[in-house]
Amino acid sequence: MKYFLVFIQLSLIVSNLSAQNEFVILGKTNFIINGKAVLHHEALEAFFIIQKTDTVPVVNHHFKFQSIIQYPLQFRVSVIDSISMERYMSEPFFIDPGKQEIIFNAKTKVNLTYDFGYGILVNGSTTNYEYLNKYLPLFNVVNQETEIYFSKLDNLDTIKNEQYKRKIIIEMENERERLRGLRDNILFRYALKYPNSNILSWLLYESLRKYGYKEIYQNVFNEITNHLPHNINKCLNDYVFIQKNKAVGNKFPLFDFIDKNISKCFQKNKFVLVDFWFSGCGPCIAQFKKLKPIYEKYKDKKFEIIAISTDTQETFSNYSKVLKLNNYLWKQILDMGGKEASLIDIQKYPTNFLLDSSGKIIKVDINLNMLDSFLEGNL
Repeated sequence: MKYFLVFIQLSLIVSNLSAQNEFVILGKTNFIINGKAVLHHEALEAFFIIQKTDTVPVVNHHFKFQSIIQYPLQFRVSVIDSISMERYMSEPFFIDPGKQEIIFNAKTKVNLTYDFGYGILVNGSTTNYEYLNKYLPLFNVVNQETEIYFSKLDNLDTIKNEQYKRKIIIEMENERERLRGLRDNILFRYALKYPNSNILSWLLYESLRKYGYKEIYQNVFNEITNHLPHNINKCLNDYVFIQKNKAVGNKFPLFDFIDKNISKCFQKNKFVLVDFWFSGCGPCIAQFKKLKPIYEKYKDKKFEIIAISTDTQETFSNYSKVLKLNNYLWKQILDMGGKEASLIDIQKYPTNFLLDSSGKIIKVDINLNMLDSFLEGNL
């Protein structure tokens, strides 16, 4: 009887915790009448979410999501018309445990002018209110500079002189890095001022996922670590470690995997570009087209490219077809199903690493014009 009572008490505790962490989203949209709504998130499963409801019907403009989260989480929602199959995606927004209402309409103001997605209204989320009213306004000046940057980028196609165009592209890449630095500094200053903010763990994770490890991200984590629930703190700490392990200055974590497949590659070359791709990735193949002349220019000057494909058994025939059709001259390694790539958390494609002869990482996701300029000055 005593054990039965203990079991009942534990069940009640679990039930109460679930009730406390349950969220309900009541949604309304004017994009479509009937169809389906999809809730998107890019967080680590162990990091935030216990269970999820991805897809629900849209009936007469209305839809409802109901699930459980451990912590306020950033989502996007998309609605898909049942007849035309046209999809409309929202900008990111935060959801708390509890009941919230969202209005996803075509005329809603967009809050993230530098991101993609339609504007969305969220009622009932204190975390989203903080995000919109305390955090995002800090970017007003940077956003203006970012709009100027993109305006200049759009005008690049009007430049006919290739040498001058290349010079401007390199200047634009440096400007992009400067703007990124300004955004990172805003994140750090926010962590200094509001270390217990619910949005910071997500924003840090998102920055690490998109841009890789930077010392300033470590500093952000150091500021917020004592304010996080234990499981989230551990998960985020582990993720910082994974990203740091593949940062500039470290030995490339898959060095032995490459050396095993392509013997003495690093001994024979001064610089090696490791590029992750797969045969169904359009941007990857487009980048390879731009890499060809760079490779031809430097392949006899101790420069090599190692392309690591994460194709699966199901896409292997397409992988072989792409290689045969395009006649890539550099080295290829097939990482079947991305087993090795997953060990270092390769999530976006293409992703590249420029390594020296010892396997140390010099650059991560180097722009191809910057790569050409770097090799020209160092080979």
